[in-house]
Amino acid sequence: MELSLILMSKMLAMMLWGAAGFALVKAGLLKTEDSRILSVLVIYLFCPSMLVRSFQIELTDERLFSLIAGTVFAFAVHFIWIAVTRVLTPVLHLNPTNRASLIFTNSGNLILPLVSMILGDEYLFCTTSYLIAFNIMIWTYGVSLISGRRPGGLRRIFLNVNLLAIFAGLILLFTGLRLPSIIDTACEGFQEMVGPASMIVIGMIMGGTKLAEIFKTPRYYMLALFRLIILPLMILLLLRLSGIIELYPFLREPFLISMLAVAAPPAALVTQIAVVWDGDAVSAGACNVLSTVFSLFSMPLIVLIYQTLFA
Repeated sequence: MELSLILMSKMLAMMLWGAAGFALVKAGLLKTEDSRILSVLVIYLFCPSMLVRSFQIELTDERLFSLIAGTVFAFAVHFIWIAVTRVLTPVLHLNPTNRASLIFTNSGNLILPLVSMILGDEYLFCTTSYLIAFNIMIWTYGVSLISGRRPGGLRRIFLNVNLLAIFAGLILLFTGLRLPSIIDTACEGFQEMVGPASMIVIGMIMGGTKLAEIFKTPRYYMLALFRLIILPLMILLLLRLSGIIELYPFLREPFLISMLAVAAPPAALVTQIAVVWDGDAVSAGACNVLSTVFSLFSMPLIVLIYQTLFA
């Protein structure tokens, strides 16, 4: 219960950052299009810096096992959701972009600062396993699903700056090398900007939307319900039935962080891909906005259920 309350308080603080971005757009001081500059900084500078620093820890057998187990878990989650959304498509009349919004979560921009604020920088390492799976899956299956075209190949995956940061961090981890103090201090400063900048971007995007229309459309509530509650509960049940945490108790915290990613709202990257590849960017953006608002309550609930199941 305590962790759920801490999570809610931190998310409330992050919502205030988003409200600042929203207010700047509504006041006419900034335009929604200006959020692209912050998005570029977050994606290409702030997040990679945070990811590299997350590997500046001592490698132990438990941490190595956690990384491998977490990566396998993350891939399994994506494949399960791909299968489930395929079954749901004719029932809920999902288009490809709707499916992508249900499959891919905001596991980077939202989860990285949340984990840093709630559990501390030493747990950022545990977020990388989900991000490895997320980046590989969204740049292959995600792009193919939204665009209706074949995946772009391995080049697009392995030239993704966040994956490059993870690979660089892994090299540092396994070799035991440490960043020079000056570079580490600079990266630490960039890391602290991830949370505010990410939420200001979301707020600026919301400032350019017609919120009244979004909140009056029942379909977006249905998508948010599946993304925030039904699909995460499905994964929680399967995780409980697997018995892996009972078998390896030290996985409780790493898998809690993975569940934060599982319970997150849709990835903002889905909207960006939909814009570039002529998908349904309107519904992707609306689902992202509505789900982000309701995640303030749904994510602490999922954490509470997780803690109850794996007390």
